[in-house]
Amino acid sequence: LIKYRALIDTYNARNCAHDAVTVYEHMIELAPDDLDARAELVALLRETGRIDEATQQAIVVANTAFRLGQTSRALAEFEAIHTWAAPSATLHIEHGRALLKLERWNDAYEQFRQATGIAPHNTVALALESLTLALIEQPSARLWDAFARLLGQLTDDAQQHAAVQAEYRLALLLADRPVHHFLLGLLQQAAQQHDLALLSLEQALSLVVMDERPSFAPVLVHQAMATSYLAQKQTPQTLDHLYTVQRLLREQPMPAASPHAFA
Repeated sequence: LIKYRALIDTYNARNCAHDAVTVYEHMIELAPDDLDARAELVALLRETGRIDEATQQAIVVANTAFRLGQTSRALAEFEAIHTWAAPSATLHIEHGRALLKLERWNDAYEQFRQATGIAPHNTVALALESLTLALIEQPSARLWDAFARLLGQLTDDAQQHAAVQAEYRLALLLADRPVHHFLLGLLQQAAQQHDLALLSLEQALSLVVMDERPSFAPVLVHQAMATSYLAQKQTPQTLDHLYTVQRLLREQPMPAASPHAFA
C-alpha cells in the first residue's frame, strides 16, 4: 500500500491522471474498505470528466461507510453525490435503501419514487416503492396501484421474481406486518410458487385477524388463498375459502370496487 501511495503521488505530480486512476484501482483491491482512498479516486475521476465511474465509486464509498457503521458519513456522502452526479435510478435506490434500514421510511419512499420516475420499468425500484409505501400508510388505492405496476412489470421481466421477493423479505425484517406477508404471497403466486404463497398468505391471515382494526380486509387473503388452492387443484380447500369470501362479503361488503383483482 505504501508503494502504491508513492506511485500515486508521482503520477499526480506528473499530471498522469489515467495512470493514477489505475494505481488507485489496484490499491483498492488490496484495501476495499479504505474510504479515503476511494474518496480520492472519486475526486480524480470527477476531475478527468469520468462522471459515471465517479458516481459508481462514490456510491460504493457511501455503502461501505454504512456497512462499517458510519451512518452519518454514509448519508452525507449520498447527499453530496446528488449535487454533482447525473440523476440515476441506481443512486436513488441505494440512497433509499440506506434510509430504509434506518427506518426513515418517508425519506426512503421519496428516493424510491424518484427512482421509478427516472426508470419506470426498473423492477427493483417498483418493488422498493411499493413495500415502503406499505410501511408508511395503511393499505389504500395508492398502494394497490403501486403493487399492480410491479406485478405488470414482472410479467415482462420474470427473471426479477427472486430479487423482488428478496426485497420484500428484507422489509419483513424491518416490520412484520400482515400486508407485507400478503403482498409477498401474491408475488409468489405470480411466480407459480403456490406452496410458498400459501405459507405467506396463512401468515398474513394469522396476523390480520389478530388486529382489532385490521389494516386491510381479511377477505382479500381468503380470495388469494382460494386462487392458489385452485391452481393446485385442491378443490375442498378452494371451496372452503370461497365460501368464507362469500360469508365475509355478506357480513361486511367491500366499500368500493377495485380495478385490481387481488384487491
